[in-house]
Amino acid sequence: MKNRAGFLLILTALTGCQMLKPPEPAEPPLSAEEFMTKYDENLDGRISTDEFDGRLRVFVALDLDNDSYIEADEAPDVWPPVQ
Repeated sequence: MKNRAGFLLILTALTGCQMLKPPEPAEPPLSAEEFMTKYDENLDGRISTDEFDGRLRVFVALDLDNDSYIEADEAPDVWPPVQ
């Protein structure tokens, strides 16, 4: 009985600490300029599929002129999109 009470006390303390832990701060969304800076690794002014670490279907949706690159005029105003 004593061991069970001690176990429950420890378990309660541990789970209570988890609940009080503040959430990880979310990164603020990127502007179009910040998006280009983050993903344009070779600094050629456009983002290729090799540079973009997101899903291919997202890349295709952003590549408005279908030239296999995301240029500054195709960069989203806010990234990730605010829901």
